[in-house]
Amino acid sequence: VGADWERTGNPSAAALLLGQKPGTEPHVPRKLPGSTEEMQVNQANRLSDSGDATYEQERYLEAIEQYTSALASLQPRDTVPGFLDPPLGAKILVNRSLCWTARAKALVRGSHSHSSALSDEALAAMTSAIADALAAIAMRPSWARGHYRHGLALWAMHHDQLARGCDSSRDARIAHAGLSAAYSAVEQAHRMQHIATFARKKKQLKQKLEELGVPVP
Repeated sequence: VGADWERTGNPSAAALLLGQKPGTEPHVPRKLPGSTEEMQVNQANRLSDSGDATYEQERYLEAIEQYTSALASLQPRDTVPGFLDPPLGAKILVNRSLCWTARAKALVRGSHSHSSALSDEALAAMTSAIADALAAIAMRPSWARGHYRHGLALWAMHHDQLARGCDSSRDARIAHAGLSAAYSAVEQAHRMQHIATFARKKKQLKQKLEELGVPVP
């Protein structure tokens, strides 16, 4: 998946890559007990649980590898694109997105560079976080968690760029637009599911936008 799609945020493109009609909820195929498909899904669940535990230990790269293996376990044995259990695939994608975001933040904290540009590794991690969230949204467009994680990934990328300083007014405008898009994604998640986590993050991002002088969408 190219960086242009990852940055612009086109869930329809992600849906097509996953073999799904854009804007539709995934169909979960019936899996016969004891079938190869069921064993694959069980393996994916085990690997996903391992990734969750590894993430809590802040071993982000290892967790990313476990989530990636989980997604591979969900791939059908034939040539049909998509996942055997799309809702589980979307869940793993948003968790891997969170891992990529945490990995990027760790790289930024550990960087001793005074350059205004992000390191290639940090930028790649942030871009991967956005891509995974968009793929999850494409699979489950009405699932609030995907939009929420998309907002967190966008915010991490563009807020860090502003903190480091922009080399031009154009770069500053792009960063401001990215922060606005991040807020909109979190706001959409809150509209879809009214839970305290989304409400707190929405309020926090709104305050930061106002402090930065960025118009609140």
